[in-house]
Amino acid sequence: MDPTSDIFSDDLPPASLHTDDAVSDGACAPPQQAEPAAAAAAAATPQPAAQAHDELDLAAALLAERQEWIKRMRLQFCVRKAFAGTSSMIHADGSLNQDYFRPPKGTALVSDTPQRAWTDTERRKLLHGIATLGIGRFREMAEQLLPEWSPNDLRVKTMRLMGRQNLQMYKGWRGDEAAVAAQFERNKRIGLRLGCWKNSVLVADDEGKVLEAILATEDASGSGSGSGTAVSVANGASAGEAGTDQENVDPVQPSAMASGMASAMTSASAAKRKR
Repeated sequence: MDPTSDIFSDDLPPASLHTDDAVSDGACAPPQQAEPAAAAAAAATPQPAAQAHDELDLAAALLAERQEWIKRMRLQFCVRKAFAGTSSMIHADGSLNQDYFRPPKGTALVSDTPQRAWTDTERRKLLHGIATLGIGRFREMAEQLLPEWSPNDLRVKTMRLMGRQNLQMYKGWRGDEAAVAAQFERNKRIGLRLGCWKNSVLVADDEGKVLEAILATEDASGSGSGSGTAVSVANGASAGEAGTDQENVDPVQPSAMASGMASAMTSASAAKRKR
């Protein structure tokens, strides 16, 4: 019998020609590659900075949608033929005419209630409350630090300190006097540049330019101006929010701030569609 005949015998299983030993040294094995699915999943995993930026973009888009709806409602309901004075209330695009709402020159703004002086000592107490309790907990500040002033009084005083009319997204923010001053200066720069600095506070605009400027400072610095900072990006929302009683409120960070605003705007859009 030919000693080599068994090599070509049909009786041998084909696998016998491709044993593990034949490629055990890896000489002929294909190069190892990462699993495609695992590589794709790793590439698709959002990075914290990118995720925060996406959330801010979503918030900006929702705000723009809301502002357009507000303009349409103004165009539909604000101007009344029966009241000639309303013809100058809004511009042709539905944005507010700020001059319409200003009192005539020479108008004396008086109050029946005597104005109580705001002392430097009280200012320092309010700053201490902002640093320890956080913005939004005005009732506790009044009870613990400034019993002569109402929670709403302290809210208005905080608006002046921060240079921002809308404090909604500042809730929970804590910072020392230097951080508060940094917020004020940042808001003032934006307000003066955009013509939205009214009565020493930054106010909202219909075009969303204030929001864009705030988001630009967030993108540039990563965490806003000042230590432990967060900014109000819920432009156009109500400036009169109630105090919160939450305990151990952490400083709001940009990502959480944008997420909260996006959620609030989504709810507002849903409610609007239902109406």
